[in-house]
Amino acid sequence: MENEVNKGGRPPVFETAAELQTACESYFTQEGLIKPTVTGLALFLGFADKSSLYEYRDKPGFSYPVKRSLTRIEQYHEEGLSENNVAGRIFALKNMGWKDKVETGFTDTEGKDVQPQIIFQPAPHCKPVTSEEEEAKS
Repeated sequence: MENEVNKGGRPPVFETAAELQTACESYFTQEGLIKPTVTGLALFLGFADKSSLYEYRDKPGFSYPVKRSLTRIEQYHEEGLSENNVAGRIFALKNMGWKDKVETGFTDTEGKDVQPQIIFQPAPHCKPVTSEEEEAKS
């Protein structure tokens, strides 16, 4: 005990990836869990906020259980896109890295989307209809 050095900070919540994996699985199998969330997972695991969860995701040896759990939450929201009210799901998925993207199918030389231009031209051998002709048809 005399030679121990206090490195500061809080001791790790999980010593091994196996402990973390078990705790993550417990979150999803707990009785009464209806809607899994990132914040709910972080709190269940004993973290003060979700940034601590992300730190474990980036910690060597601990990333798999966290990434798998985050993917399960993403799956929950993705599957909910078939419901009537999807605004909250879309918001959650955007926070998970999803993006609204319009693809035109047309790109410039740099690979950026280009909006097509529609140019109306009269067909060959056709003359424009005048307002007098329109009135005569009515």
